[in-house]
Amino acid sequence: GGGGGGGGGRSYGATTTADGDGGSALEVRVARVAVLFKYLEARDVFETFYARLLARRLIQASSVSDDAESAMIAALRTVCGFEYTSKLQRMFNDVAYSAELNAKFAAWRADGEGGGGGA
Repeated sequence: GGGGGGGGGRSYGATTTADGDGGSALEVRVARVAVLFKYLEARDVFETFYARLLARRLIQASSVSDDAESAMIAALRTVCGFEYTSKLQRMFNDVAYSAELNAKFAAWRADGEGGGGGA
C-alpha cells in the first residue's frame, strides 16, 4: 500500500495540479469519455486498442498521471462491469507492483554492497 510511491511522480502534462483544478478537469473529461463509450457498439475493438495503448503508456511511463489512468478504468468499469476492465486493472496493478519490487531490490543490493563480504 502507501500512496503515490514506487515509480516516482508520473506527471508529464500540465493537466493536473495538487488536488486543485486539474482533478475536476480530469473528472469532467473522464465523464465525457464514459458517456461516449456508452454509445459504442464495438466495445471489444475499443478494449483491444485501449489495452494496447495503456500497456505502451505504462511500460514507457508516458502516462499523464496514474490518477487519470485509474479514473478512466473506473469509468469503464461503471459502464461495462468488472470483467471488462479486470485485465486493464491487472496491468495497472502489475506496473505498480513491479516498481515496488524494483525499489526493494535496489535497497537490498545497496545493503549487500555496503555490508562487505569476505572471500
